[in-house]
Amino acid sequence: MISVEVSRAARLAVAADLTAFFQANLTQASTDFGVPGFTINFAGESDQGIAFVQAKLTREDLFKLLKPQTTCMALWSDELEDQNWQHPNIFSGSVTVAGEVHRWVLVDQLADLANGEDYLDAIKTALIETFNGPASEINGGGVWYNHALRIENTEWTWFKDGVVATVHFQLLFEVTT
Repeated sequence: MISVEVSRAARLAVAADLTAFFQANLTQASTDFGVPGFTINFAGESDQGIAFVQAKLTREDLFKLLKPQTTCMALWSDELEDQNWQHPNIFSGSVTVAGEVHRWVLVDQLADLANGEDYLDAIKTALIETFNGPASEINGGGVWYNHALRIENTEWTWFKDGVVATVHFQLLFEVTT
């Protein structure tokens, strides 16, 4: 039996674009919006714990992996649907890859929440530029991103030593294997 990479190929394509482009796009957007930027360590563990995971975890479970006040990102394959677009392929349909960026602001920095939406707008702008910008390398190998990007954010809520808001994103792919 040969393993068929359906959702994995799309998730890895998203992870590659995030690793290559997100940080620079976020730094630029944060500067443009006048808010402090932050760093996501896509390479693995840092002194603040793991800041990027490829797993669907609740906010509470994700923060158990981290030191307090760490901004982090999670990425996972959310849905797939074989729509039989091409026969006799094993799979020919849609795959949704989803992720979340959890943005911390410490209690002693709460004055920054006067511009709380700017923090989230910087993240959303960085995601749009990462996936829909001219540098994106997300297509290929049977995976086609159709530029269907959905982004929403939560309200700021108290969590441990500060407040946190989450930016949730989903990308829709067409996959044929």
